[in-house]
Amino acid sequence: MVTEFLDTDGASAHDSFQAWRSSHQDEAVLSMESTTTATLHGTRCQHFGSGPPYFTAADGFDLLTLKRKVCATEAELREWAASRGVGVNPCQHCLRRGFIHGEASSEPGELPAGTFERATVFESGYAHGFAQFEVSRVHFHVAAMTGGGRYEAATLVKRGTRKNLSMAVNRLVVIAGWGHPKLATSNVERSAGSTSYTAKFPAFSKEWDVLLDQYLASLTPAPSVIVDGRTRPTPGRLLQDTVQARSSESLELREDDANSSLSLLEGAVETILATRFERDREARRLCLAHHGYACRCCGLTMRDLYGELGEDYIHVHHKIPLSEVRQEYAVDPVKDLVPLCPNCHAMIHRSTTPLSVEELADIVRGRRRGAAQLGVAADVGIASLGFRS
Repeated sequence: MVTEFLDTDGASAHDSFQAWRSSHQDEAVLSMESTTTATLHGTRCQHFGSGPPYFTAADGFDLLTLKRKVCATEAELREWAASRGVGVNPCQHCLRRGFIHGEASSEPGELPAGTFERATVFESGYAHGFAQFEVSRVHFHVAAMTGGGRYEAATLVKRGTRKNLSMAVNRLVVIAGWGHPKLATSNVERSAGSTSYTAKFPAFSKEWDVLLDQYLASLTPAPSVIVDGRTRPTPGRLLQDTVQARSSESLELREDDANSSLSLLEGAVETILATRFERDREARRLCLAHHGYACRCCGLTMRDLYGELGEDYIHVHHKIPLSEVRQEYAVDPVKDLVPLCPNCHAMIHRSTTPLSVEELADIVRGRRRGAAQLGVAADVGIASLGFRS
């Protein structure tokens, strides 16, 4: 049976929706983004808050039903959407956790057509969760990747500038209009003579997505969501056609071609074959499209520290040192490569046997905990520890 929840005439349906979730743990929810598009979530999706029990109005939260929620089994919701011409984009978190299944392998609908003016962009991949900025115009398209393959891209111009910037759509949420309140990503503590800013949640934690959803639901009037990149395919998924086409080709690599720039897609969708000692540019591109530009050890982005000068700058670290590789090998850009800031990258390689990313991250976390106990700011990861002014 299909059940719908939506606030009407000032009466909130939030608590009724949360009660339905508690009693229908294995079913699904369509969150209507517009009259023709919706995002499919599992009932247990943490975009709505973890539980049960789930937070209610008595807890100070009652925003989930500002957007229409259509609830039933996944099969019933897909049938409901198809009969009404509603395009369904699956929640990627729910797909990975197995909360939804069905047509998980199908591609989402077409990217929005045309050029959109006066929009607000939330870009993920930062220690502080999201970078928020306004753009004078933005349009979406499928772009070619060096070496073959495609990915969904947004070309935009930030407000007050003339420079065209290109970003992967799966890292963006774009809403119509300017002048929206600033998304609060930091806790602010003031004391005599100083102000400290501390990130609300740890870098890359799922709570950032929940915070953004709650923020969007709180906006009045509700803004038009132009594109929610969190429901779009990753660049690796868009490479599938290229992978299938190339996997049937016979390609030979010469053993003495150590300096060749040749790269090819082989087997798994997100795998690139690299020659020995080669820093493959395509592998770097896919790594950053997935992980973003925040350091996986300290959480810092170069833009956090240097502003526009540091935008889109980061090192990419091979977990297996290429100098130790004695044969051609398959690089998985998501599993084998990680973004590191120059400082953390240098620290990992400072010892004879390089530290693992996890080992250095533990050192950074320990330093931060010690600094927090002393009540001072450590000079590591200012986006997470905060800075003083």
